[in-house]
Amino acid sequence: MDDRRPSFTGGRSRQRAASATLPEPKESPVGQNLHDCGIKEMTNMALPEGIEINPKVMLGKPVIRGTRIPVELILRKLGEGATEQGLLDAYPNLKREDIRAALTYAAVTLAHEENV
Repeated sequence: MDDRRPSFTGGRSRQRAASATLPEPKESPVGQNLHDCGIKEMTNMALPEGIEINPKVMLGKPVIRGTRIPVELILRKLGEGATEQGLLDAYPNLKREDIRAALTYAAVTLAHEENV
């Protein structure tokens, strides 16, 4: 038998030992301001009425105020062909103004996007 062949059981024990020495995770951004969390603040513009960004809600993604419905979901559904009425039926907490706020947020965000 060749002594140079890898030992399958030895590899697993080494893997467990390596995983035990991983560094501790960094602190959670909850409670810090948006800039410290790596979330770019919207400079020179305020969030549209009905949209909020809070690191404690959906990891800081823009959502419809007072809900956990991400703006991205609204845009994606509309892009897939959903109607405004279909969204309102599917999400009872959603209002027409919220859908318009999501569209406004997307438009303003794209307008301020810098391409390098």
